[in-house]
Amino acid sequence: MFGFLEGFQDRMEFAAIVDSIVNRKNTNIEIESWFEKDELDNLFFSLLVYIMEQTLNENDDCTMDNIAVFLDDILPFYNMEISFERVIKLSEYMIKDILQNKGLVKTYGTMNYFKSWDEVRIRLISDKITDDGKITYQLTDQGYNFLFRTKEIDKELDFKLEQLKLRELLKRKNYKHALTQSKELISMLRQKKREVDEFINRVRRNIHDVNRNEYEKLIKETYDLIDEEYEGMLEIREEVIRDKSRITKEMEENSYIDEAMNNALRNLEDINRNLHIVITEQRNLIGKRFNMNDIYEETIKSSFFSSIVKRFDFEKEIILPLEGIPDKEINNLWKLMTPLYGTKLNKFLNLSLVYQRQGKLRETGENDESSIDNRLEEDRTIEKIKEQNEVNYGIIESLFKYASKLKESEFTFSEFYNHIAENPLRLNACVKEKRIFLIILKLYEIGIIDIEEWKKRD
Repeated sequence: MFGFLEGFQDRMEFAAIVDSIVNRKNTNIEIESWFEKDELDNLFFSLLVYIMEQTLNENDDCTMDNIAVFLDDILPFYNMEISFERVIKLSEYMIKDILQNKGLVKTYGTMNYFKSWDEVRIRLISDKITDDGKITYQLTDQGYNFLFRTKEIDKELDFKLEQLKLRELLKRKNYKHALTQSKELISMLRQKKREVDEFINRVRRNIHDVNRNEYEKLIKETYDLIDEEYEGMLEIREEVIRDKSRITKEMEENSYIDEAMNNALRNLEDINRNLHIVITEQRNLIGKRFNMNDIYEETIKSSFFSSIVKRFDFEKEIILPLEGIPDKEINNLWKLMTPLYGTKLNKFLNLSLVYQRQGKLRETGENDESSIDNRLEEDRTIEKIKEQNEVNYGIIESLFKYASKLKESEFTFSEFYNHIAENPLRLNACVKEKRIFLIILKLYEIGIIDIEEWKKRD
């Protein structure tokens, strides 16, 4: 009857996020008075988009100083010219007092018509301390979802839609907008990479805070993002290369330099570079997905084993009985405690040794040991490379032998994998370090292999 209200709480979460900014608490009357109506609201959402952009650019920090510089750059659009000291004050007010709510938890009531009244926690940004002691800010998942939703992108179809947009823009020769679209694909993949990394960190911190449904959902989303769309990205990249070749040929045939063609060629080169990054990020996500799966399963097993270990209350079983020992038995207590500490040795120093003639330390022994270690390390590296080459050779050899025995001209990877799995020892060697998957992906990327040309080259 009320099926149309399914997911209503998600809509209210969207409203709660907007309310936390538009109807903000902890306001500073002085700073608020600097702006006209609605100007500061626009500034808050602009700041969130900036933090998202900095977070997705993995090598860019987002410190309070970076935020102040950004605000100082865009304030002229609001016809404001204020000192940098006041910009710093504005930055701290927007980040600490409003977006972080002075460190207090902010909730918003929502109705779930299929469960009950619930409180949604609003937290758009988080901070962390880097290795060099700097405090940086980044968006939470809630913040990312909100900003992507404001662009009206459905979470389950966003990557496919963006890919279709890119294909249509290339088809219409709109290379300028296609370049922007290719950057959007990179941002989406890096966001998914960040989600996977954050999930792995949560699993490592406390597996009990991670829901199995959340894990399966992330696995499915990652699979849809990288496996199903991988072929499409390769096809789009081929289209870009064809367009680039076509324009280059036209420029060579024309006797005059066309600035529009030059711009199109530059845009195509940038698009091709971005698509290479997208394809590389997709391949990296494949490895991260396997890594995430291994870490999750191993942590589940460790958690299960630790839960069946018999435990006892240390305070109840040890501390309280020790506190109840009578005074006359205290001396005997040291007999129990002494073995827990290291032996205290008497320290003597023969001062005559200090004034005796000192011999020169020889360095040859250390050098010999280090050179031996280096040679051993080189030998291990050579052995590992040799072992990997043998596995790679075995996989390619098995692939050709399997293809030669078939009557059909085509076969699927799953059929070849089942053939490999018939021999457990061979299967273990192939899946070790994911060699077979990496080789198949590389062959898939190369596309067509001319065997005759290959033989001539050899």
